[in-house]
Amino acid sequence: MHRESGSSQERRQLPRLTFTHQLFRLQDNGKVFGVVDLSIGGMALRVIDGADHILFTVGRKLEGTLNLDGERIAVVAQVMSLRGERVGLEFKNLTDPAR
Repeated sequence: MHRESGSSQERRQLPRLTFTHQLFRLQDNGKVFGVVDLSIGGMALRVIDGADHILFTVGRKLEGTLNLDGERIAVVAQVMSLRGERVGLEFKNLTDPAR
């Protein structure tokens, strides 16, 4: 088994759940993106259309609705990373009921 060196080691501190059917809708334009993984601290989205990458500049705060098994949860998140089709978001001020 190969172990990665220092800076590229796994840095996640919270458990992640892998999803295939959950969605996130941006408040600004109504565009919908698939949720790749989710934790209490954030989520990763899959952004297939390269033109949509401009919506996810690192540091930008986004508002939207997370649809989890039919339940809609309003969230504010900050873009932390953009790698290929994957966008990493950190939740900001997530309410207790949303947790």
